[in-house]
Amino acid sequence: MSEPDASEDSAGIRRALVAVCALGLLGTMAALWLGGMKSAWSVAIGAGIAAGNLWLLAQMVRAFLAQKGATAPWGIVAVLKFALLFGAMYVLVKTRTVDILTCAIGFCALPVGIVFAQLLGARRDQRES
Repeated sequence: MSEPDASEDSAGIRRALVAVCALGLLGTMAALWLGGMKSAWSVAIGAGIAAGNLWLLAQMVRAFLAQKGATAPWGIVAVLKFALLFGAMYVLVKTRTVDILTCAIGFCALPVGIVFAQLLGARRDQRES
């Protein structure tokens, strides 16, 4: 097997981001239909946080693997991302802007979207070979 190049990696991340956003949109529409506007808003926020988290994580991993310049700033970014994620969720739940369960359902678009993207990518790779 050959080493994957940067374009294959970018395609994989792009596929995962699209899957996460698509599942977030589907979840938001389902929540609007089943639970109303606040549930839909909560799912949308959870899915948005999930997509942003995946994008930033991809940028950090790409920088770590490329080892361009000092890696310490990306370590600081990782800690700040973690603190910002938990701080934002704390504020959103404490002010009752979102419902915690439906927001968590929206955030579940992240692992499910990654799995779907990987399954679809593996299927496409099998057809090409």
